[in-house]
Amino acid sequence: MKNNTKIFLLFFFFFVIIYLITWNVFSLIFKDLNEMYVVILSAAITAILAPRVNRYKTQTRTQYQLIWIFLKKPISFN
Repeated sequence: MKNNTKIFLLFFFFFVIIYLITWNVFSLIFKDLNEMYVVILSAAITAILAPRVNRYKTQTRTQYQLIWIFLKKPISFN
């Protein structure tokens, strides 16, 4: 499996986990709120908290990084 496939699968895994956690928390907190608003609110918070995929080129190859709001150093994949 290529490195770019691995990093995008990892990004997708983190995105889904964060979305499910925020959706469950918001559905428990806001019980009387319409389900559509809970989904939209969860998606917005997930877009902020999810890691970002950064691609940059070096002289030899293209490298990928996961940049996350909770970590100071990015997670690099060569």
